[in-house]
Amino acid sequence: MRRAPFRPIPPTRSAQIAAHGFTLIELLIVVAIIAVLAGLLTPAIAMALSASRTAQCGNNLRQLVMGSQVYSEDNDGRVVPGYLREHGTGNVLLFWQQIIRLTVGDSGTEAEVGAKRDGIWRCAAAQAKTAHWLDETTYGKNLTTGLTNIHVYPWEDWYPIIHESQVRNPSEMIFLADSEYGGGGHYRELGAGIGNNLGSFRYGLDFRHRGKAVLAMFDGHVESRSVARFPYIGDGTSGSHPDYWNASLGRDWCHTAE
Repeated sequence: MRRAPFRPIPPTRSAQIAAHGFTLIELLIVVAIIAVLAGLLTPAIAMALSASRTAQCGNNLRQLVMGSQVYSEDNDGRVVPGYLREHGTGNVLLFWQQIIRLTVGDSGTEAEVGAKRDGIWRCAAAQAKTAHWLDETTYGKNLTTGLTNIHVYPWEDWYPIIHESQVRNPSEMIFLADSEYGGGGHYRELGAGIGNNLGSFRYGLDFRHRGKAVLAMFDGHVESRSVARFPYIGDGTSGSHPDYWNASLGRDWCHTAE
């Protein structure tokens, strides 16, 4: 019985690729597809990370407001001042963030230099912590909510410590917010004149969340606003914006009892 002659089965495409590898054209096509997918995903990932930082920042500020409310409850409704001076000498004893730390019993160790996070005291969208003694927090407090208990300089008379009952519109009054980095640290106070040395003329506010600043209002709710929401912020070309002093006194910026 004669056998049929052997006829080899031609190799499949996958077998050919396994034997000889991809061609240059095929590799270039794969690389191009990966590059397109990466280009589509990168903005989405960046936006997700930014949204996460904004949410975390808002949570930080919300907790800081709660700490300040505890201080007010313990001090007959007085709002936490920007800093406390010692009677007799006038020396600064504590800044507002240190007052809140003591009020809520926050005895945790502060973050090391270079840290991007420091509990509720540091915004993840801000630059890493520096060695400067002022760089303890990335948030500032509205000057019109009260500066200090003892006025040493005449301009401190403009910002007396206020009582919670004096605030007419707590949902519209900025209390704490993202603050600019001023060279040594982030500004502790926010208001007219703060940050002018940087040439920004933004009252010390830092719009670091994709062009927005996270704000904690006096009633405790948090929101983010772009610089376009602050019509009195000028560019400094005319010396000061027309609403410069109005905003500094709280009539436009903060809507206090003035």
